Amino acid sequence: MPKKITIQDEELKVAVCGLYTYGPPVPGLVNVRVCRRFSQARSDCYGREGEAVCEEFTGKADSQGCVSSVVKTKIFQLKRNGYEMKIEVEGKITEEGTGVELTGTDSSEITGTMSKISFEQVDSHYRPGIPFFGQVKLVDGTDAPIANERIQISMGGNKYATNKTGQVWFSIDTVNFTDTSIQIAATHKSELNCYDSTWVTPEYGSAHHSVTRFYSPSQSFLKIEPVPQTFSCGSSVGVRVHYILKPEAVQEQKEIVFYYLVMAKGGIVSAGTEEHPVGDGELVQVFELRVPVGPEIAPLARVLVYTTLPSGEVVANSEDFKIENCFANKVDLHFSPVEGLPASDAHLQVRASPGSLCAVRAVDKSVLLMKPEAELSPSSVYDLLPVKDIRGYDYRGHHVEEEDENPCVSLSNVILNGFIYTPVSPDGEGDAFHILKVSARPPGSV
Repeated sequence: MPKKITIQDEELKVAVCGLYTYGPPVPGLVNVRVCRRFSQARSDCYGREGEAVCEEFTGKADSQGCVSSVVKTKIFQLKRNGYEMKIEVEGKITEEGTGVELTGTDSSEITGTMSKISFEQVDSHYRPGIPFFGQVKLVDGTDAPIANERIQISMGGNKYATNKTGQVWFSIDTVNFTDTSIQIAATHKSELNCYDSTWVTPEYGSAHHSVTRFYSPSQSFLKIEPVPQTFSCGSSVGVRVHYILKPEAVQEQKEIVFYYLVMAKGGIVSAGTEEHPVGDGELVQVFELRVPVGPEIAPLARVLVYTTLPSGEVVANSEDFKIENCFANKVDLHFSPVEGLPASDAHLQVRASPGSLCAVRAVDKSVLLMKPEAELSPSSVYDLLPVKDIRGYDYRGHHVEEEDENPCVSLSNVILNGFIYTPVSPDGEGDAFHILKVSARPPGSV
């Protein structure tokens, strides 16, 4: 049975099974009792009937030693208070031929939470004039994804429909944004204004995300558009880069050179340049980088794009992309025949890329059932990598960042013409320095 159900669920799947310690099913008659207890016993005059509302059924164990049924929840009044917020199940198997009884219990929690929303893959900064991208996920009270439901994003005022995994990708136009920080809210449904102490009030999820403005002295910005999907190996994907360059920063220059790096496993995999028009400084410009996807950038690739403007300002951004766990050497194997009798011969055919070193291990399937972590898989191999991601100036466990010899001035009030001006703290603002710091390689690496 499920560990959790909501007050809106109309059915509950219940299965009771009996197995001997050495594996075979127990034959016999199975009695199942499904109950929701009162929060306080109603009466001492009616025994168990005064303790809980129950549904009971009996059946003969099948070939797997189980009896299963779908129980209607209407009798349990899931939306009413006065009961415990869980449903309990007691199963009793009477062994055929011996009359020996085996008993087991389980329970499902009842929740009034109908939906929950969380922000995923969202930046902590916004760049005025460049779209702000993000993803939210909608799940029900049991953490199962909710598909084809509409979520409203407050800053954009738009509603988006979730996909089959309960996720939705959104973008917000920031052309008119000037605040040092903004709050983005995602809501599913409005709360019902119908509180009654005798009823459980359903709760619908909402979430908030705080975003600060990215710092640029000229208000020139660059942003790599994130992608929620995992890139498949053997393909070439387009990475979109948005930018706005102000005329006072580019001066008389008509074209600008962008430099890019593709990094993975702590090193630089590829690098190059792109030359594009500077634009008018008002409308966002977009160009696309083509990135080949292969095992050399798995399982995580970081793309860094930057340029140095004629004014001397550095404009930069980096973004991480998930890559499929794949290998340069392909291998395939299968048994012939697929099924066979004990002690019979079986043929194993192995096919691999030329020059591959192959190792074969054959074990009984029960070994992997008992220790699934021992099974060899692409994920288990990639988990052995010594370095997947590097951020900042840490090298072999040592923090090697140099101390700032020119710390910021103190934030003091300024009095001008009788008016007191209070400076705004820059805490939380992003800047190009931190972008390059996060994308740095360890000193001495090649």
